[in-house]
Amino acid sequence: MRKYRWWLVAILIIILAAFGLHLATSSKVSQHTVTVGAIGPDVQVWQHIAKSKAAKEAGIKINI
Repeated sequence: MRKYRWWLVAILIIILAAFGLHLATSSKVSQHTVTVGAIGPDVQVWQHIAKSKAAKEAGIKINI
């Protein structure tokens, strides 16, 4: 009987942890600003990345 109790407790802990992670990752996307220093042709690459759809979806604003 004690084994079943421990299994039940373990399963409940896993379910609660998964629910907590879901709540933490599904919150509203906040805007994060990243500043990048670049020299030479890397500037154009970073400008392209800053304007990309993926950066906007991730909520990242890149200052170059």
